[in-house]
Amino acid sequence: MGAVYQISDLTKEIKSIDDSHWWFLRNRDRLREIFGSGYVAIANRRVVDHDTDYHVLMARLWSRGIFPGPVYVGEL
Repeated sequence: MGAVYQISDLTKEIKSIDDSHWWFLRNRDRLREIFGSGYVAIANRRVVDHDTDYHVLMARLWSRGIFPGPVYVGEL
């Protein structure tokens, strides 16, 4: 049963990332108005961080324990 539970967790994370991706696409123009250019990290339909430098953003997400995890990073 352990493997099924792990697949279930993975499926939930994939659905969460997919949901955040679609939320990003629907709200990209508004996000550009707020943040300008760069990258935004989205989890559960909310922006959890942003930066103009992708690598700086990823390092910060990693240090905060957000990445790896169900977070979508999109370019504005």
